Amino acid sequence: NNNNNNTNAIKGPANNDMLMSNKGSKRIDWREIRYKLPFSKHDESEAKRRLDLFNRIDNGNGYLSLAEIDKGLRDEIKLPDIYNAKPVIMRAFQSAKDVHNGHVTKSGQELGQHYVERSEFRLLLKYLYGYFQLWEIFEAIDVDGDRRIDRHEFILNGNETFRSWGFAKSDEEMEIIFDHMDGNGGGYVL
Repeated sequence: NNNNNNTNAIKGPANNDMLMSNKGSKRIDWREIRYKLPFSKHDESEAKRRLDLFNRIDNGNGYLSLAEIDKGLRDEIKLPDIYNAKPVIMRAFQSAKDVHNGHVTKSGQELGQHYVERSEFRLLLKYLYGYFQLWEIFEAIDVDGDRRIDRHEFILNGNETFRSWGFAKSDEEMEIIFDHMDGNGGGYVL
């Protein structure tokens, strides 16, 4: 495994190794996930692995569709936890595909607006990692599994989850954080 210091902005849980989910039996190996998603901008070995990975996922046209990325996560990257978190894949795809605004073909069609280009692939991998972390935090706090967090769930379960990731807040701070996230005042974070 290649642990690169350039990834300090995106870390796993406080022990930087495994996280027990709110379901009790699922364990996330963050080191494996980080290794399999080579998104470092400054590590040559990761850049080589990333290019090889792109080429294995790509159907030969130099662009990755959402379907190619989905299949690549299952068959090439082999990260079932991320593969099964479809909202994570969709959000990462949507965020990465528009970074360079696409290339125009000879016929005038702008392909890149619907695909992830080679130059956007590193960001796709970084987004997959970051959004999956957020997904797991959300899942750990949302103990009733309704894909929304109310104030009570956030304060009761949030601090325990946050502590496992290396930061803790007082109940008062958790209230302020919840109010900030609940921008419309509806009482839920979705």
